[in-house]
Amino acid sequence: MKHLSSYEKSAFLYDLFDQKPNISFFSRYASGAGEILDIGAGTGRVALPLAEKVCRVFCIEPSPAMRREFKKKLRGHKDVAGRIVLKAGEAGSFKIDRTFCYAFMSGVFDHFLNDRYRLSALRNVYRHLEPGGRFVFDLTGTRPEADQCLPAGQYRLDNKIIRRYVRNQLYREDRYRVTIVYEIEESGSRRKRIEEKGLVGFVGRKRIRALLHKVGFRIVHEYGGYDSSDYVGGNKLLIVEALKEIDS
Repeated sequence: MKHLSSYEKSAFLYDLFDQKPNISFFSRYASGAGEILDIGAGTGRVALPLAEKVCRVFCIEPSPAMRREFKKKLRGHKDVAGRIVLKAGEAGSFKIDRTFCYAFMSGVFDHFLNDRYRLSALRNVYRHLEPGGRFVFDLTGTRPEADQCLPAGQYRLDNKIIRRYVRNQLYREDRYRVTIVYEIEESGSRRKRIEEKGLVGFVGRKRIRALLHKVGFRIVHEYGGYDSSDYVGGNKLLIVEALKEIDS
């Protein structure tokens, strides 16, 4: 499955700009859980705080570059390294010889480009959940603005200024071509430019409901933000909490 990019060029910058306020949101689910599953764990931005506070976290991440950044962090968090299991794998095909009461997926579902793979991923998550287990994931709630290159953050690191720009271009009705550009300026010198390209999908609320139902999930709640506010039409973010029925 082709993701937005391999992150080989920009993984070291990922955490500077991924500042979604989702750690406390996922922490309340993980509280009291012995083990949880984090699919598309990236650099461990969410998994590490969960491991520090509550539980053992099994992490699945397909990008070698992101896993390298994750492993660098683990060297600085030796107190929780034993509570993190990091595995290479895709959402639709990873295998772990156990089931979980909770599975998370943040910033991942939009990378799935068609219903065939979406169903493959959902079924694989379903297989890895205990009866009564819950799957919590987020996705884009509204179509992105297309054909605009917009500033998407600026960060100062030592004597460097790092700027990020994002452009979404309509590729077909349910897919966008995304270009992410990082510009690095150091002490006023000539800028270094890093560019990542790839495709992301748009599935929509109605379709994701149908896909979850087809797999056997029951939707428990839909949120419109990490503050646990209810989803309403037009929210840019949709967070779904889905249940694997006990008698399934």
